[in-house]
Amino acid sequence: MLEAQHIIIEGLVQGVGFRFFTKTSAEKLKLTGWVRNLADGRVEAFIQGESMALDQMVEHLRRGPQRGRVEKLMNRKIGLQDNVNDFQIVESGEEPCRIENL
Repeated sequence: MLEAQHIIIEGLVQGVGFRFFTKTSAEKLKLTGWVRNLADGRVEAFIQGESMALDQMVEHLRRGPQRGRVEKLMNRKIGLQDNVNDFQIVESGEEPCRIENL
């Protein structure tokens, strides 16, 4: 079953390769979506794919890369996005996206 999640990660998650870690993990699990830094030091991601792979991805993100430290991970299920075909690191943003179709 396919599902999608919007994820916000807090802690030591910028300047430690967190976005690259996320992209690499997502590609290995055949997930699509994107990841970006936020201005306040958090990392935001939209990830979609098979439910079991997405569960594994969330666990990868809870651990984070070796140099990082995840203090908090907030995730919520959202609607699938049709136009997402790969996994990308995208331009940083000021605030988290307001992803609709919950």
